[in-house]
Amino acid sequence: MAEDDRTEWLKVARMTLSDVPADLLVRGCEVARRTCDHPSKIVPAILAEIERPLGWRRQAKISADRNAGLIPYIEYEPPPEPEYVDPKAIRALINKIGRADG
Repeated sequence: MAEDDRTEWLKVARMTLSDVPADLLVRGCEVARRTCDHPSKIVPAILAEIERPLGWRRQAKISADRNAGLIPYIEYEPPPEPEYVDPKAIRALINKIGRADG
């Protein structure tokens, strides 16, 4: 990999992993060091290793922030019931204008 390519790869990797806590990043990097044989496999290996604990932490943070009042709980109204066309009306229309296939 040329130096410019390495620099670009490192920028993308840094952006992708920027919100990962340090202890999980270390854990993911250890796995990547042992298993990866190409730079393109490093970030996916890290993310695969830390996916579940990172998800748990993010969910716990959201719950804690919501409980602390930092994230408002928003009640959403369900979408309106869709309007359906009566199948009998469709059959009548087909019979009135004739079938396209016949």
